[in-house]
Amino acid sequence: GITQTVKCAHERSVHLFIDSLLHQDKQSTAYWCNDINTFNKGMCLSCRKNRCNTLGYNIREERLPKSRRLFLKTRAHMPFKVYHYQFKIHFVNEVQGKQIEPTFTISLTGTKEDAKNLPVTLVEGINGNKTSSFLITLDTDIGELIMIKFKWEGTAVWENIWDTVQTIIPWTKGTRRPGLIVKTIRVKAGETQQKMTFCSQSIDNLHLHPAQEKTFVRCEDRFRRKNRK
Repeated sequence: GITQTVKCAHERSVHLFIDSLLHQDKQSTAYWCNDINTFNKGMCLSCRKNRCNTLGYNIREERLPKSRRLFLKTRAHMPFKVYHYQFKIHFVNEVQGKQIEPTFTISLTGTKEDAKNLPVTLVEGINGNKTSSFLITLDTDIGELIMIKFKWEGTAVWENIWDTVQTIIPWTKGTRRPGLIVKTIRVKAGETQQKMTFCSQSIDNLHLHPAQEKTFVRCEDRFRRKNRK
C-alpha cells in the first residue's frame, strides 16, 4: 500500500476517479490528518465533523480550510480501496531501564476472511509502561473482526539477552523470565467507525516472550465501563 495525500500527483487522482466509477461498491475513504506520521500511527481515522470523505466520483462537496489534508493508503492496482484500522496496544516492559525494539506480526480473523502475518511497525521502542498506536491496512474486507493473534517475532538472540539480564538481577518471583505484558488491544475500524476491545485469551498469563504468539478475543472493556458509572 502506498501512502497518498489527496493532493497527490494529478495523474494518480485521475486513476482514483476512474476507479471510483468502475468500482462503485469500493469507494476509497480518505481521512483528515495533520501529518503523515500521525496518520501512520492510525490516529486520524475519525469521521466526526467531516473529518473523512469518499474520494472520486461520489466525493461530498465541502467548504474546508485549504490547509486541510486528507490521507489514505491505496493498493497498487485497481480497485485501490483498502480498509484502515488503528490498533492501540498497552505494553508493560518488565526489563527496567532497557528500551526494546521488538518486531511483531499480527493475524486477524474476521467474520468473512482472515489476514495473516501482517508486519507491525512501531514508531518508537517500548520502554516501561506505554501505549503504542499503529495503522494496519487490509486489501480485502474481512468483515467484523473477531480474533487477533499477536506474535513477537523474536529470535534466540533475545533469549540470551534475557538470560544475561537474569544472571545480573536474580529474580525473586521464582524462575519466570521478564517479558512484555500485553493485556488489551483496542481497535478502531476507519471504514465502519467501529471501536472494539480485545483481551488476552489466557487471563492468568499475560506475558509475551520472543517467538511467542498470543490470542486475543473480543471482550467488554471493563475499564471504560467503570469510568462511565
